[in-house]
Amino acid sequence: MIDSEKLLSGMGARIVERRKQLNLSQEELAERAEISVQMLSTAERGAKAIRPINLLKISQALNISSDYLLTGSETSIDNFLLESKLNSLNHKQRVALENIIDNFISVCKKSEDED
Repeated sequence: MIDSEKLLSGMGARIVERRKQLNLSQEELAERAEISVQMLSTAERGAKAIRPINLLKISQALNISSDYLLTGSETSIDNFLLESKLNSLNHKQRVALENIIDNFISVCKKSEDED
């Protein structure tokens, strides 16, 4: 069973941590996320649950996934950042990158087989 207090306090701590990594004040983050400073402060303290739309706004303003804010899963943030980079490429660039990745994996497998 999910402990809602623990979930909210963890989420709040992750918001604060990321905000500080980006050197943003509460006012600056609230402005970027288009939410009130009071709502952001409530979320950072883990005082009460926030609406899903506000969670999305905060995560987008912090350039991290809402899943990471909720769970703290580092894999989620890595996937989100990678997905953001991939989405910035056009189709031709994505195909070229896929070929590079396929070749890299092939070389790695050959290297492992030789060991």
